[in-house]
Amino acid sequence: MILNFLNFSKNLEKYKFIEKKAKIAVGVSGGVDSISLIFLLSKWALSKNFQIIALIVDHKLRTNSSKEALEVSSYLSKNNISNKILVWKNNKPESRIQEKARYARLNIIEQYCYKNNIVHVFFAHHLNDNLETYAIRKVSGSDIHGLSSIKFINLYKNIIIIRPLLNFSKYQIIRFAKKNNLQWVEDPSNYKLTFSRTKIRSIIKKNKALSFSLKKELNKYVSINMEYNQMIDFIAAKLVIFADKNYIIADREKFIDLPKELAYKFLIKSVIFLKKDSEKFKHHKLMAVSQDLLSKIGTFQSQKTIFESRQRIIKISKKYS
Repeated sequence: MILNFLNFSKNLEKYKFIEKKAKIAVGVSGGVDSISLIFLLSKWALSKNFQIIALIVDHKLRTNSSKEALEVSSYLSKNNISNKILVWKNNKPESRIQEKARYARLNIIEQYCYKNNIVHVFFAHHLNDNLETYAIRKVSGSDIHGLSSIKFINLYKNIIIIRPLLNFSKYQIIRFAKKNNLQWVEDPSNYKLTFSRTKIRSIIKKNKALSFSLKKELNKYVSINMEYNQMIDFIAAKLVIFADKNYIIADREKFIDLPKELAYKFLIKSVIFLKKDSEKFKHHKLMAVSQDLLSKIGTFQSQKTIFESRQRIIKISKKYS
């Protein structure tokens, strides 16, 4: 599918998830992906009467990062696109730099949106990003959920993340940007082979057969994961007696009758529901809690959540400090 405004709009119109006269935000790094996205979304937002703002995060991880952030901001302003530079002020990591910077960017944007009553945030992840993520997770031994990789839409804390470029390739995005005379900056870290993602990116780029095979596998796991999640949701509907934003009460007898893996998946969904947080779990700790709940009466804690196994029920509640 060619990336143009018509195809982009059709892709978004499939999902009726935004209320009228909404405020939306777009994460903009200044690269070709996010620059293409903000220009497409600005036109789309205008047609829908939405307010839109581009959020530029200055990590201060590189010498020129602040200068680049100002250049991106100036370029967007000249094109009448509202924007805001957000600065990462915490101590910078010495290891797993890309991963920690990615989470920092996400959290800074989420905090800004929460304070400014913005619910929907758009990011420019595309098809090639998804193939790389799938390859990394496959090598690391991820489960069905992990292998379905990046989602078009998902909840993170107090925001809904939407990725409308997931069906478009990097090549298509660059082609769109050049055709529309867009300007963008290149992040030199994208070419450093010291990072595992950039190594995998380089391998996939050079091997078209591998790229095709990964895409085929990814599509299969997306379909499987959809059916798997529907099954977990069905199980949760049968288990849950009561639920609100503070706690969940489930039928203990039905929980005990579940296979261990499904009982564990139910706990994961419960924790995400209560915390509104889909960050990585300390899986070994939550798995231990799951085994305790299946085998004995008592109170257990993990993921800032309290799990109580009583005679007839299991209560899962937020832990308040």
